[in-house]
Amino acid sequence: MLQRMSSSTSWPACRTARSLWHQQRLITKPVSRRRTACIVAFKDARRAESLHSMVTVPRVTNFELLGLERGSSDAQEIKQAYEERVGSQTQAAYSADTLFSRAVLLKSAVECLLDPQRAGIEQKLANSESPGLKVFQSDLPGVLVVLQEVGCHAEVLALGPAWLEQHSSSPDAPDVAACIALAYCDRASLALDALEQQEGSAQVSQAGPSPLLSACEDLERAAQLCRLHDVAHQLQEQIADALKGYAHAYATELVALPLGPECASRRKRGVAIIR
Repeated sequence: MLQRMSSSTSWPACRTARSLWHQQRLITKPVSRRRTACIVAFKDARRAESLHSMVTVPRVTNFELLGLERGSSDAQEIKQAYEERVGSQTQAAYSADTLFSRAVLLKSAVECLLDPQRAGIEQKLANSESPGLKVFQSDLPGVLVVLQEVGCHAEVLALGPAWLEQHSSSPDAPDVAACIALAYCDRASLALDALEQQEGSAQVSQAGPSPLLSACEDLERAAQLCRLHDVAHQLQEQIADALKGYAHAYATELVALPLGPECASRRKRGVAIIR
């Protein structure tokens, strides 16, 4: 508390005391409801601005969204691809908003490719050095779902985790998490297929990481993501069964990793599986 100034106090001292008193009022004065509402409104506006900003999905065009080869121009083929995509059952129980976004995206893709003028522009984009699909941030969950369905797991894993980190509290976050988990499973499946081809051939490639190690780690990432967001319970059971079948071989691969701090946690994981 500031002491009351006596009549003998000089003017500069009074001026300094008054300044300090005003500073103290500014510090201790509670934030008004109106100011709080303005702050909340500003944050909501920034969040809405982020969701309505554009993002480019690299290496993807409307041809990929419908599962078509680039340059496909047969109208019947394009319509059939669209009908197959729309009529196919999704691998996860996505929300109504995500399914609506998926449907709108597919409809836009087929309309673009059936329009000769727009299809020509799309073809030029597909033939360019850096093709890409521009969409709103708010539509990205639907885009990721479609990309995972047509086998573009690399694009899903390149964009999905970053979106999920920035929008972890979004209502679409569980859908994106399930989609990313499926993409991890797709990549694991390809790695296991490569392992079978290696085992069936006379020469086994020693270059790069082991396909089994990569596959099992992807499966664990998928399971962890599903548990974190409480989604895809049936997929979690399937992953658990798969990992159980590969447990011994997976643990052997982990403990055989090079000694050093960069592999310490993975080798520890292998020991835990063995125990």
